[in-house]
Amino acid sequence: MTPRIATVYSNGECRIVSAEIKLDIKVTLPRWTELDKADQRTQKSFHGLSEHVEWHEQQHVKISQHYAKTIEQRLLDLKPQPSCRLILKEAREIFKQGFVEHNKAQLAFDEEERPAIEKRLSSL
Repeated sequence: MTPRIATVYSNGECRIVSAEIKLDIKVTLPRWTELDKADQRTQKSFHGLSEHVEWHEQQHVKISQHYAKTIEQRLLDLKPQPSCRLILKEAREIFKQGFVEHNKAQLAFDEEERPAIEKRLSSL
């Protein structure tokens, strides 16, 4: 997550006029280059696991997108301050807190999904 914030100073106060959280997301999914050499049961199991992994990773992407939008809105909701330095200091704190919340949500999702993944792996 990379924040981009624009401020304007006028009439003795500074306010945020735009806030964007850029996401740089790269998802790498498992591949088995010689899957066709495996037996049918193994192929079917691998395809099922691959589909689940893809879904799982997409949920992580959605969590990141949600928190990016949430942080952007929190930044835009900041009240004007007497200086841009002060509002940018507040903006950094908002971003840091949102990023911590984002990371906690990602870890919570993994914990919630752990039993399903373990079950799927044990069935292989």
